[in-house]
Amino acid sequence: MSSNYTTRIALPYLAVAQAQKELAHNEALNILDIFVQPVVQAMQNTPPIAPTSGQAWIVGSSPSGVWASHADSMAYYLSGWFYYSPFLGMKFYSVADDADYAYGSTGWNISVGAQGPTGATGATGATGATGPAGLSADMVTNTYLANMVTGTIKGRVAAGTGDPSDLTAAQVRTLLNVAEIGSTPVDFTMFFPGTYTASQILAKLKMIREIVLPASLTGSVADIGINPAATAVLSILQNNTEIGTASISTAGVVTFTFTAEITLAAGDILKILAPASIDATLANVSLSLTGVR
Repeated sequence: MSSNYTTRIALPYLAVAQAQKELAHNEALNILDIFVQPVVQAMQNTPPIAPTSGQAWIVGSSPSGVWASHADSMAYYLSGWFYYSPFLGMKFYSVADDADYAYGSTGWNISVGAQGPTGATGATGATGATGPAGLSADMVTNTYLANMVTGTIKGRVAAGTGDPSDLTAAQVRTLLNVAEIGSTPVDFTMFFPGTYTASQILAKLKMIREIVLPASLTGSVADIGINPAATAVLSILQNNTEIGTASISTAGVVTFTFTAEITLAAGDILKILAPASIDATLANVSLSLTGVR
């Protein structure tokens, strides 16, 4: 830096026999106006569109426009732009961030102050209620047991002796050796000997308990003694309402049409009807329908 300026913030010196000393003096006052209680509007890379004289900014690391060659500088507007290179320890208050920026070895960073002193310890709370003196018969009520997840039962499935845990329904069924409701297979095997008349009732079954038949009657099978001359369709009814069909091809292949899962309640009637248009050659049909309970 020229010997005509101070080392850090470049205040101009007054020289002996200098003409128009007021210019150097006023320049120095403007610089002091920036650096005494220094304030910038923000830290940014793009110059403001309409700056006001006296406003300053910290130029970011990737500036553009008229700031392009002044990365990390302090830009001061006074009827034109003036730039000041930072030095270690330089600090500015940022209006936009409501915080101080400090220039260090890694560039500009928001300055974080030291942690304040620890506050005084709060007042001691009220003494809690006195617990039971000791355990005796029937003293531990449900209120004093550990909270449980909904749908669980206290028990133990881990090997050996130890603390109880919250058992799931599946774990309880394993302990009791019982099957899950709706998982026990149920089969209906029916044989219809001979030939049939139109819409003849081939089978009529009354449900003892709830049975669920799966969509598409998955797992159900059939055996045809004598194949029909044309496709024959058996009807499957629940309480006289058709819920599906079994189509028998001339090759003896059976296709079940059962669009949705059906629940047969206790007391419901399951019927199998012969084709409405009878095929005199169809004979000795066997159906095995599968479901669960």
